[in-house]
Amino acid sequence: MGFVSEKFTPGFRTIDGNQLNKLVQEINAGPSSGPTYYVNETKGTDNLNNTGVNPSQPLATLDRALAIESAALAGLGLSSVGRNAIVAFWGTQHRTATLVWNLPATHLVGIAATQLRGKRARISITGGTTGFNKLVQVTAQGCQFENFGTFYGFPNASAALVNWSDEAGRSSYQNVEFLGFGDTTTTTGSSNLTGSRAFVFNSSNGETTLQNCVFGDDTTTRNATNYTVEIAGAAARLSFIDCVFEALLGSSGGASSHLLIGANGIDRYLDIVRCRFHADVLGGPGGTAMAQALNVSTSAGGAIILDQSVAANGITAWQTTPTTNVQMNMTAPGAGGGKAITVA
Repeated sequence: MGFVSEKFTPGFRTIDGNQLNKLVQEINAGPSSGPTYYVNETKGTDNLNNTGVNPSQPLATLDRALAIESAALAGLGLSSVGRNAIVAFWGTQHRTATLVWNLPATHLVGIAATQLRGKRARISITGGTTGFNKLVQVTAQGCQFENFGTFYGFPNASAALVNWSDEAGRSSYQNVEFLGFGDTTTTTGSSNLTGSRAFVFNSSNGETTLQNCVFGDDTTTRNATNYTVEIAGAAARLSFIDCVFEALLGSSGGASSHLLIGANGIDRYLDIVRCRFHADVLGGPGGTAMAQALNVSTSAGGAIILDQSVAANGITAWQTTPTTNVQMNMTAPGAGGGKAITVA
């Protein structure tokens, strides 16, 4: 039976106690399970005497939780493998520098309602902060990230581009929002820079599952040719399951795509199962249509398997020039791997 550091009664803060116990138990399993650290920016303190394992006395920052667990792993000789510790946080963590998630088998869980969009456990930036690249950088394997959101974007910061960068692979994401492009300052805002991304995966280790996640957003207008998600590094065996890709494109953003895979970006295959791709042109936003959902090199290095997925609401085609790398387990009416749709 895995170690669970605390039990909660229904009504614990913003999440039902039974639901929190279930989330903790799903991750915190195994003979070498570690503690659960609790983090809240408003109520918490990073005082050296605070261990963070009592939910009534949380730590203030995710950095402090990682530092405590890092020291513990070193003392136990487990730095290279981890011990399935959990960092559970609620509220917003405001960042002034990159959060480097560098401990293996150390998991991050948001304590909040589990809706797909607008979760109240999230990682964001601090207004007025000098722009920095990569809100979160994952450099360790075997981690689970679950039930929180991110928001990232700067004005006049051409080097601040990537919201989340996974550079290790072999992890899992469940119900996480990756919201990049968060500043619409003309020309220089993050939504208007060609290098901006909501999520980048860049590791040959691959073997990562992203399920029930949201990539991009439909509140900031993108007026440059940029990409919601980029896969690189010869990543193998990736799976996107029940995910949503969102964009709101301006008149200069129509050449953007949701997925960019360059030469040798993947290996073997990338599965896209029951996902929805949007570029909102209907209703209030009234954006510009996205010419193609996928920008995939003819030498991508593997196959992209589309299964039971939909590109709609402002996306003209899966690909404007089809490649043999993209294979569909569904009907694709119209030429060019496109679909029959009238864009308003």
